[in-house]
Amino acid sequence: MREIIYSNFNKLNLHDSKLVSFALTDSQDENGGDEGCFVLRIQRLDSQAQNSYSPLQIIFTECAYIKIEMDIAVFAMCSHDIAGTSCNRETPLLKELIAQGDPAYHDKLQFTIALIPPSGRIDVVAKDFRLKQI
Repeated sequence: MREIIYSNFNKLNLHDSKLVSFALTDSQDENGGDEGCFVLRIQRLDSQAQNSYSPLQIIFTECAYIKIEMDIAVFAMCSHDIAGTSCNRETPLLKELIAQGDPAYHDKLQFTIALIPPSGRIDVVAKDFRLKQI
């Protein structure tokens, strides 16, 4: 299952898409199911139509850790553009978190949203993600 998640996230092409907002959310829906803990709202660039964007949410589920490094002024100057995304199974951050001894990190992946340099990046350590057209 991790391989499918890893592969699907790495197939996302969000280069030059716009990061509109991000939010921490309640992690359970009214039925006790995992609703997601971190949400990115994006205007996704349509590669088929010039300068056409469509709204999209990336919802991360079973989050364990979120790290945000962002220069807000530079981010605005760079038009909120995303440089790219990646999902990794082994990273220095994951190794550091696992070394702390908390079992919550053992089945997680690191999802990275890189902003146009030097705007920063968002790292989410979570079990899964899903996409939602809005």
